[in-house]
Amino acid sequence: MSNIPSEVVSTASIEADITINQADIDTNANNIGILAIRSQIDNSNSIFNLDKAVSDEYEDETGVDGTASLNETYNSSGDYYTNSSAYGAFTTLLAHMDGTDDAQVFTDSSSSGHTITANGDAKTENTEKKFGVTSAGLDGTGDYLGVADSSDWDFGTGAFVFDCWFFAASGGAGQLYLFDTRIPTDIKDAELIAGIYDYTDSKIHTKVGNIESTASSTTTQDAWHHFALVVDASGGGSNVNAYVDGTKLITATQTFNYVAIEDWKIGAAVNATGPWKGYIDEFRVLTGSNGGITGNFTPETSAYSLAALDMTLISESTTAAVAPTAGRVVIVHKPVDATTLDTDFIAYLSMDNGSTYTTLSLTNIGEYSTGVNILVSGKTTLTSTSGVTLVVKSVTANAKEQQVWATYFMYGA
Repeated sequence: MSNIPSEVVSTASIEADITINQADIDTNANNIGILAIRSQIDNSNSIFNLDKAVSDEYEDETGVDGTASLNETYNSSGDYYTNSSAYGAFTTLLAHMDGTDDAQVFTDSSSSGHTITANGDAKTENTEKKFGVTSAGLDGTGDYLGVADSSDWDFGTGAFVFDCWFFAASGGAGQLYLFDTRIPTDIKDAELIAGIYDYTDSKIHTKVGNIESTASSTTTQDAWHHFALVVDASGGGSNVNAYVDGTKLITATQTFNYVAIEDWKIGAAVNATGPWKGYIDEFRVLTGSNGGITGNFTPETSAYSLAALDMTLISESTTAAVAPTAGRVVIVHKPVDATTLDTDFIAYLSMDNGSTYTTLSLTNIGEYSTGVNILVSGKTTLTSTSGVTLVVKSVTANAKEQQVWATYFMYGA
């Protein structure tokens, strides 16, 4: 008994040390996740695996299950996912053409709030409309809508979209313009574009400067049709495609740099010739995005909304060597709207490929950058331990606009 030390460490003291050590483990685990994300961002790396961990800062879309996810919009310039509605973050003009019958007030519902000026007898009419209560009624005798020059139209070599619903009334003649952004003093300028309906052949035409392209099939008059002119950023802004009712009818290739330097028109050419005869509804411009249009598509069946959608973002699966019993996440998150964690933004982990999810409790431990937060869950026991296929799921709720910049998850015992 003489070897017993004179000072005995109490059980309470040991437990205190263990508690402190667990807190240190949590801090170190979080720091590893933050450093992994920082390294990816600094080096423009896409998703990569670590020992019992996966880090994805969304340099591209390879780490997200696009089929299982819902209402996610990828921002390729900012490298993040957002739940902004139907490309709302890229919408620089949205004219629903709704108003009082026979009024001449037109409103841009996008965040840009551009002034739209009615010229001639252009007015909102309830005689024909695709959505809402009215459309823009144009009688073909000098009616059009004017849109002022703006930096929003300086598309550069990036992607952009002009799309709308149109109703070409019978009785028109020649080429009538849905819109025209070319320069009145130099319509040969190859940097600007126009969408046209030609009564001579009953086809949609496009003009890129003075280069005219014709649709491969006709479009009926006295009926509503959807038109989309899409310029894709691939190839340096060189792919110009036109769709009618979601079917690609025109493909043109020309490399240029789009810069709008003057006012443009809806319902007439830039020099006010070729005024539209009929109706135009739901006119939209996207800047910096192709609107997800990369091939034939189904046009929207309701008016565009700028309200945030509830997003479900699900990662591609990762296979663990053995079934883990616990996991943790680090998420870089920007609350565009005021957001309550675990209510408006919820994170989950699954080890059985999404059949069973464990809800994580998130804590904001500080800013990654101005307005962008670091969220952590701490070590969490998984509900199911019956599988080895892991996925992480982030969900936005209550129509709160948010951005998810990066996700790191660690798994183990």
